[in-house]
Amino acid sequence: VKNNSMRKVIAKRLTESKSSVPHFYASVEIELDNIMELRKKLKEMDIKVSVNDLIIRGSALALRDVPEVNASYIEGKGVTMSPTVDISVAVATPGG
Repeated sequence: VKNNSMRKVIAKRLTESKSSVPHFYASVEIELDNIMELRKKLKEMDIKVSVNDLIIRGSALALRDVPEVNASYIEGKGVTMSPTVDISVAVATPGG
């Protein structure tokens, strides 16, 4: 796949993020029965949402409700609480 200017910018930003921002990973197993039932009810109302949509929404609400987790480390300042909740999701496009 040929690199166009958009792909180059995305690659640069993702690399900067992974190399300059502290990361940690956590995982948990959950039952999705309630989410699947909600999706079914929404689909009956012609509202299409994915499981990913609902997980992102739940994550945003959790960050709002537990602001201590919604923070970042800034060199020289220490831990800084964020006044807003921002979640970014990378998606594939037909052009790569």
